[in-house]
Amino acid sequence: NVTGVQTCALPISVSGGGANAVLCVVTTAKKVECRGNPQYQTGQEQVPPDLGPAVDVHTGSFETCALLVDASVRCWGCD
Repeated sequence: NVTGVQTCALPISVSGGGANAVLCVVTTAKKVECRGNPQYQTGQEQVPPDLGPAVDVHTGSFETCALLVDASVRCWGCD
């Protein structure tokens, strides 16, 4: 169970770690949800509100990227 993520939304992809301790999941509804350490303000945990349905997610040291269902990749965080 990931803290802050609905228990009925099972993850199909999980990525976490990096320098800023961000954890992101893609739920079975293809929604990306992220949580991060509030000590760090890189923006990785702030999923863009217009992010489309995703199939995979990856967290790096300062950015997060999602593979969307249309095969495009979208990244956010500290450039």
